[in-house]
Amino acid sequence: MDVTGSPLLALNSGGTATYAGGDGTFTTLTFTYTVQAGDTAADLDAASAAALALNGGSILDHVYGTPVPLDLPVGAADPHSLAAHTDLVIDTTAPAVVDFRVVFGSKWYSLTGSTRFDLPWRVTGIQVVFDEPIAAGAAASLTGLPADRVTGLGTNTLTWHLTTALAQRSPATALADSGAAALTDRAGNPIHPFAQGFNVLWGDVNDDHVVDALDEAAVRAAQAGPYQAGTSGYNVFADLSGDGIVNLIDVGVTRSRKGTALP
Repeated sequence: MDVTGSPLLALNSGGTATYAGGDGTFTTLTFTYTVQAGDTAADLDAASAAALALNGGSILDHVYGTPVPLDLPVGAADPHSLAAHTDLVIDTTAPAVVDFRVVFGSKWYSLTGSTRFDLPWRVTGIQVVFDEPIAAGAAASLTGLPADRVTGLGTNTLTWHLTTALAQRSPATALADSGAAALTDRAGNPIHPFAQGFNVLWGDVNDDHVVDALDEAAVRAAQAGPYQAGTSGYNVFADLSGDGIVNLIDVGVTRSRKGTALP
């Protein structure tokens, strides 16, 4: 084939490859492609059968001097397509947090979209859900709290297990998006920056930053039943033990914690 000008090849990633060589007696043309921010493809291929554009140039049969057909094979099912010959994944999208949770007892509570950030539980872990699997990270990827390990790598949900449970503290947590502990997807993209602050005062049912007789009364008011998780009467903020039931165990928590307060 004889090529003039700079033909272009549109790709299903949203990018465009530019003609780079293969003129004359060659039967294969070479195009170069530089990945740009925003390009994404689960299996890189031509954008369509009409993805090859002459861009003011020409592609002619070397022997007869006639224009060659420009239709391209597309799709993994076509054995002549780029997708069928390679398994190239293009991913320039940074993972994002879609849910941030605290873990207490056998339960967890989402702070995403919550109107309450003063939490009455003994928090033992932090769980974060992302919009895609996270391939790399470490205990140190959570800052602001001491964690001894993280589980869930390779999935969308990571859980940091705290070295010491929180009973009375106002941590400012963040997730590492740079450095050795950065959270990244399988393409190596670091996560979008993310930070979350909250208060923990174990036993503070009524959210007034102190544990007192009012909190004990609030637990007793929610105790009748007893109410269990998933029922209409269940009050998660009165479930101080995190066992899914509001009962005398939770009353005992308020009694043992009376007098504790947040600044």
